[in-house]
Amino acid sequence: LKNIIRKDSDIVLFPISITRFEAVKAKAILQELGIKVSIIHQLWIKPFDIQPTWIKTLENSKYGGLVLDDDYEQGVATNIAHKLMLNSSSPVDVLCLRNRTAGFYPSVDNLPPTAEDIVEKVRSMMNV
Repeated sequence: LKNIIRKDSDIVLFPISITRFEAVKAKAILQELGIKVSIIHQLWIKPFDIQPTWIKTLENSKYGGLVLDDDYEQGVATNIAHKLMLNSSSPVDVLCLRNRTAGFYPSVDNLPPTAEDIVEKVRSMMNV
């Protein structure tokens, strides 16, 4: 998947792993709502090498960024969000697995964020 970088983003998504596909779906939904989205796919998290284009895109966004991961938020996603914030003047939040134990039954399964979860989080960040 290719990065989608806008100069006038409302929000910048930084998806990791399988969340990249849901981020693309969420972008389409958000676009229908009039929300401008950039997506910068995180393919290399070790070593994590922030690109100047990422920081510029983040700083040009209205509401900052959102790191998406299919793991718990107290790990890589939070670390990446922290580094992005240290290198920019923008807030960066995370959306990951729910903070509970996973199981192998529908009522206790803990799945990565869906496109709908991402849309809800972005709308919350934007207060819309």
